[in-house]
Amino acid sequence: EAGRAFRAAFEDVMQRMPDVAFRRVPWSDSNALAGLFGIEAAPALVLFRKGVGLYCGPAAFSAPQFEALLRRAQNLDIDQVREEMRRDREAESMIAMRRACPAGRRGNLN
Repeated sequence: EAGRAFRAAFEDVMQRMPDVAFRRVPWSDSNALAGLFGIEAAPALVLFRKGVGLYCGPAAFSAPQFEALLRRAQNLDIDQVREEMRRDREAESMIAMRRACPAGRRGNLN
């Protein structure tokens, strides 16, 4: 079963990476946290680093895959990630504004 396999990987990596904070959250159909993240099936993984969401999805990882994912997250330049996210939000906002106000897009404000 996927849940047991990931649990074993989780336990293994947790022991080898004491500098990483791990939290297990019991999942159920009525779990508000699962709803917040759109989790529809367990096992699932939500990965944050310094308040930035980096992964939310199925937790179908072997121990080496899971550790590699965590190492990549540790090596990210979080300030750069935040800047990219800010630029993406600005671009999405501009696109939404153009859809809402097509005359403004052409500079025709009459």
